[in-house]
Amino acid sequence: MGAKSKSAHKKKKISKHVLMAREGQAKTTEATTTDTKDDANNEVVKRKQKKNRHIKDPSEAATYLQEWKDSKKGKSGWKFNKNTQSWLIRHMYEADKI
Repeated sequence: MGAKSKSAHKKKKISKHVLMAREGQAKTTEATTTDTKDDANNEVVKRKQKKNRHIKDPSEAATYLQEWKDSKKGKSGWKFNKNTQSWLIRHMYEADKI
């Protein structure tokens, strides 16, 4: 019985780095509670800008489609490219890009 009573009263030790991290989080949450809405809006804008960064050269897409058309006639040289296919599907209704 003596062993059980000692373990029941034993205090759990917490590492110094965990304690420091908790203190740092407490300080930052107090300072950033007012700025969270602005930060969230900025993150959304940045994500949208990252999505629109890649602009495919229209001649590259046209060459890809021409090689695909020629492969159907029996000429080889066309190779499937997932990135180009995805780009073409996303922009198929935008004639100026294709």
